[in-house]
Amino acid sequence: MVRYMSFRFKRGQFLVLAALTVTIMILTSTTLLAYISVSRMNLPKTDFRKTVTQITLNSRRALATALAQVSKELNLRASLNDYSQYNRLEDYPEAKDEGFKFISNWLNDTYMKNAGLGLNLTLSGTDFECEWNTYRGYSRVYSNLSLDVRAYGFYGWNERIEVSLNLTILGLKELTQNSTSFYFSLQRENGVPVTGLTVSSVRLLYNRTGRGFTEVDIDELTLRYIGNGTYLLRFYSPDMSTPPKVKLIIQDARGILVGSFPQNGTILSLIDDSTGPVVTELTAEPNPIYGGNSTTLRAVIDDSNTGWSTIVAAEYFVGSIGENGTGIPLSPLDGLFDSPVETVYAEVNVTGWSLGNYTIYVHGRDAAGYWGNFSSLVLVISDTQNMHVKSIDMSGEIDWWFIFKRTRATAVVTVVDQNGSPVEGAKVYGSWSGMASGSVEGFTDENGQVVFTTDWSYWDWWFVDHTYTFTVTNIELEGWNYTPEENEETSDSITL
Repeated sequence: MVRYMSFRFKRGQFLVLAALTVTIMILTSTTLLAYISVSRMNLPKTDFRKTVTQITLNSRRALATALAQVSKELNLRASLNDYSQYNRLEDYPEAKDEGFKFISNWLNDTYMKNAGLGLNLTLSGTDFECEWNTYRGYSRVYSNLSLDVRAYGFYGWNERIEVSLNLTILGLKELTQNSTSFYFSLQRENGVPVTGLTVSSVRLLYNRTGRGFTEVDIDELTLRYIGNGTYLLRFYSPDMSTPPKVKLIIQDARGILVGSFPQNGTILSLIDDSTGPVVTELTAEPNPIYGGNSTTLRAVIDDSNTGWSTIVAAEYFVGSIGENGTGIPLSPLDGLFDSPVETVYAEVNVTGWSLGNYTIYVHGRDAAGYWGNFSSLVLVISDTQNMHVKSIDMSGEIDWWFIFKRTRATAVVTVVDQNGSPVEGAKVYGSWSGMASGSVEGFTDENGQVVFTTDWSYWDWWFVDHTYTFTVTNIELEGWNYTPEENEETSDSITL
């Protein structure tokens, strides 16, 4: 009997100890949960467009580097033969191997650097061309880019990429007993002018009577940029042949080489001028004019494709065209009319002008005496400026507690004028929808920006998406017009 009661007593003690242990564990867990550190996560909106744009730009750079490798190989082979052979890539197709090898290595590196994006990137139909056997030489590579970024659900990006360097020997400017000067043009793909060229990037040979083609020392070269990708090259040339002949090789900042060296050289010929210069890049800043007194009129007067004569004058008319030479003169930006391509300017005083639109006509004259055709622009005089939304940048925060979360979102609205300058003091009206609701308003700062942030949401399960949408409904500023049709963004969203 005693043993039985002792057993019951011990079993009771065990149950009490077990219950006490469980209670202590619950209390400890509760205490620990109470002191758990809550962490917040800032989640900026992922912009897959930046990734796609960056990879596309890198593809173009890779093709440019590959073309540089190919052109260097061809140039090396040509130089070993005194530039009498190998002026076409078809003469030395093995030079392409270096380019294809570089492209293959670049693709492998791109896959490795973006392993988490699920890239599907190809460059197909790639080919190289180098034609240096006429007065118009070019080096070119083209390829078809295809890109999928599966991590962003982005598929089907295709683009035709071409990279090129184009050289044209334009004509003779001056030939004396010991000196020769001529013009040449250097342009990238899409006709983009190459600027910043120096004599260190130039290799020139000229046909010396009785001695064949002789390379000109770099110290005997002078190079002057005219504009629009055009250069004037002057060099020491005793015993220049008749007619004068040269062989020219140029390297741009990307390392791409291009040449103009037919076997017998390129003949330098004087250019007959019978046409006036053209007007390009005509602008007025500011335009429109709001309550100001003047605007700066600027233009480029260009005779490089219409006779290669020096520009000697430029003028403008307001409203209607008068007789040649009777307009208001424009001055050369560099202080002197001494080139076939000149940038000219004038300060146009609009004090006393009525509100409205005015047509400005501009043209120029070359040293051969020819006036060129007019170009025009419309100058607007107004008392009201326009503004619009340039961007809405969304970001968000997540506040965690165990397996629960709450969120809030921020929208940064940027307001600019018609020239892209920030507008300060504008009152922006907007509304939230989705996880937040209601109307808000605020004023832009000196950067043209106003920030709107929602309240924290209610606590929710970790797996539930929270979507916030912000929409600009109106903008007000005294003396300004809000032009929503010009908005680059009116509404934007983020999911947390």
